[in-house]
Amino acid sequence: MDVVMIPVYNREACLTITLELLEKNILSRNMYYLFVADVGYRSGVRQIVMRWLQNHKGEFYQVDPAQVRSPIKQSYAVYKGYVRALTHNPEYIFMVEDDIFTSDQFFNWHYKILETTGAALSIATKQRNVPYPLIKNYDQYFITPDYQSLGVCWTSNALGKALNQFTPGYWANPFGYIKTVYPTVKQDFVASQDGLLRKYILANNIEVAWPVYPRAWHGGYYGANRGVKRATGTITEKIAKIKSVAFDEATLKAELIRNNAPA
Repeated sequence: MDVVMIPVYNREACLTITLELLEKNILSRNMYYLFVADVGYRSGVRQIVMRWLQNHKGEFYQVDPAQVRSPIKQSYAVYKGYVRALTHNPEYIFMVEDDIFTSDQFFNWHYKILETTGAALSIATKQRNVPYPLIKNYDQYFITPDYQSLGVCWTSNALGKALNQFTPGYWANPFGYIKTVYPTVKQDFVASQDGLLRKYILANNIEVAWPVYPRAWHGGYYGANRGVKRATGTITEKIAKIKSVAFDEATLKAELIRNNAPA
């Protein structure tokens, strides 16, 4: 059984929408759901997860606070989740953050594209570093070595190799480690797990498959590292607000600008 890893922390409204959309995929009941709870998660998040697990196989996995030694604890939680996922011996591991809104063809697309291309992994969201028009061509794809932790599917072999990058040196000094290990890769200010994985993929020219027409959308409206730091209101009001802005790029950008946040 393949694993869907969903890191969770404190965004109950986003998580509710993410699970609502995952359920619309006909393959959703064939998966094992691994919810990885970062240190300091809210009880409301656990309640949502436990309701989901009443009808789906999976577990609520809490990262041990005593084990967190890195200045980027969220990345440590993702890493531990990936390690945990591999213990279930899946062929594929999906990574769906709690604000990744998937289409009803999300799982199907990943399976088809990886079987077709033989790529190491596939990413269902729009590639952020390559400009191209969003054409509704559901079969068209392209291959390029790049990475974003947004709607990912790894082959187990590729993930196992990638996790070897997370050494004690990285956890002690993420920025310093990346500059030392990948000096020829263009540097940026991202040293979190997705930043490390991106540089590893670029340096090794690892094949990653991308859709011309995305099968998932990053609805990153609010959160510690998002444009709007905190959403207000009841969970019902938050869900309604997110749905009203997060499914259209122009609307989302306008809302972020209105809140004086980077678009």
